[in-house]
Amino acid sequence: MIVVDTPSAGLIGKTARAWLAQTRPTRLIGGGFWSPGQAVHAALGVSFVVLIHLHKVKAAKLPP
Repeated sequence: MIVVDTPSAGLIGKTARAWLAQTRPTRLIGGGFWSPGQAVHAALGVSFVVLIHLHKVKAAKLPP
């Protein structure tokens, strides 16, 4: 997992700052289903205070 405090992005490297400043399709996770047509174009470093990247995820299991 990688966590970036975007207001402190000045403390990270030039490449990472450029990546955070680039506008890209972004998913905003909430209740319900998502389709690619619902993507919002946003620069992550401008739009969010904290960015959390999970390298690996898996489906949740219902409790017994």
